Amino acid sequence: MHDHLSVTIGAVSLAYYFHQTSSSEVLAEARREYIRALQLTNAALRSSELALKDTTLLATLLLDLFEKFTSPILRDSWKTHVHGALALVKLRGTKQYSDPIGLRMVMRLSINILISFVACNSALPRDFIAVRTFTADFLKTLDPKWKLTDLMVDYAAFRARLIAGQLSELETISIATKLDARYLNLMNTMPPSWRYETVNLSSTSSGVFGDHFHVYPSQHVTQTWNVIRTIRIFLNDTIRETCLSFDDSLLPQDYTQVSNAATECIENLALDICASAPQYLVDLDLIRARLKAVKCIKYPETSQNSISRPQYETSVAYLKCYTLLFPLYVAAQYTLATSTRDWILKQLHHMSSKYCFKNAHRVAEILEREDEDAEVRNPWRVYIMLGSYAFAA
Repeated sequence: MHDHLSVTIGAVSLAYYFHQTSSSEVLAEARREYIRALQLTNAALRSSELALKDTTLLATLLLDLFEKFTSPILRDSWKTHVHGALALVKLRGTKQYSDPIGLRMVMRLSINILISFVACNSALPRDFIAVRTFTADFLKTLDPKWKLTDLMVDYAAFRARLIAGQLSELETISIATKLDARYLNLMNTMPPSWRYETVNLSSTSSGVFGDHFHVYPSQHVTQTWNVIRTIRIFLNDTIRETCLSFDDSLLPQDYTQVSNAATECIENLALDICASAPQYLVDLDLIRARLKAVKCIKYPETSQNSISRPQYETSVAYLKCYTLLFPLYVAAQYTLATSTRDWILKQLHHMSSKYCFKNAHRVAEILEREDEDAEVRNPWRVYIMLGSYAFAA
């Protein structure tokens, strides 16, 4: 392993450890290693041979994760490394697309760029669109994750135009409605391996909202579904707020029905996000008791000593739970149902007090402080505070 990659891995590992411990000493050491990693990676970039190596592109992607782990607020450096990685992909040429590892890194970069630019309210770079179009020829573009990123490109373009004030109210509603319909179509056409089972309860449980919850084949699938739900909530909120902003005397038609439909959609999506949580937040033995009728889900076995231990007592399981924070925040922020919001707040406090999810407490505080500045409540600012995609990468 080349030095620039090994030092970068060390720096990112320390950054992750800092996120777990909030130790100033760990952060100081992480930053020292980060500086070393930057110096070594920059030296590798000056080498015509090393610049084309997988290790250099991987080091650049990891440096980007370091920024996401350690930057709870938006900074200029937030997009620096994805810009650098994009330049490297162009430099490396077409050979990387015939290598599975190279192709996976390009796909990872694609997701990182999409999220980074959406969170920063920025239009996507043209070079990215060109690279992505070329990459499609080497991928199974029927894969739901690829279809989702295709939709995210269009969402990013819509959001950039909206923020720039380039759309009229009618254009905003029309584009958002059509884009939401495409996300809904993706949900309705998921292949069997990407679908979840709905488990109905005969009695209530404090860890389950209502009378049912979902069981997904994997956390990766859960996360994909919740990304779709989150973006659809944003789109429908845009539709709802735009309808409410109309001057009644200028309405070309009755948009009350459109606004009500958007609100109903948001409520249903929020309920589905709540239903995705128990699989990762409730004890394994309770989940197993509800899965007798679910034949297709292979749930992990545990030893006799750990059968009643929560899933997240391992690092991997911790990450599975952590990735629920943002969709739960979005569901609570945009729902109008007090019961939904209260249940989510209860889960956040539970995660914070019993399992030391410090950011669960921070998210709950933002939701509970009605007088909080609107920018602080901005979902993408909360996403940045939570570490962005670093925990799901």
